[in-house]
Amino acid sequence: MTTIKQPFVRIALRQEGAYWHCYFAPMDTLEEAPLIATLHIRHAEDPVRKQQFIELMQGCLRDFIRARRPELGDDFELEWDTLDADEGTKAKS
Repeated sequence: MTTIKQPFVRIALRQEGAYWHCYFAPMDTLEEAPLIATLHIRHAEDPVRKQQFIELMQGCLRDFIRARRPELGDDFELEWDTLDADEGTKAKS
């Protein structure tokens, strides 16, 4: 199994008003990061729903990486740092 040593994209979760937004972002900025999903904050306050949302976004990121790094096939692994909504969630090596 291959571990991606230098991640090039991350999931950034941010609370903005009444919503929790998920962006695919470069490792060092949110500038020009596309918004890929939004969850109303009342759902993000439920630990089960919050974890389901994070896992869904992680799956989407895996699909994104597979599409851009086909040589990895399905045999790669990502490590995750899960931080609170103010800090974001990002893939790390």
